Amino acid sequence: MRVVFSPALDDEDVVAAAFAVSRRVGSAVERNRIRRRLRAILRELADAIPAGLYLIKCDIGTKDLTYEELRTHLRAGIGRLGAS
Repeated sequence: MRVVFSPALDDEDVVAAAFAVSRRVGSAVERNRIRRRLRAILRELADAIPAGLYLIKCDIGTKDLTYEELRTHLRAGIGRLGAS
């Protein structure tokens, strides 16, 4: 999983995200499940991460991750940015 970050402009205190989940990851049902889980995880982390825009790119093995593993991978991706 890769994360791209763009800081918030001015005093905006918003965490917004877009998801790039290619068809190679799985079926539409699997890709939508990944997006729903990532949205839920971002809501949990919203107070602990900097405001801004996030682009989350998912790799092929993402569909096999549990919720906890997905959270760990997302935190690691954000951590690699030096954002948290």
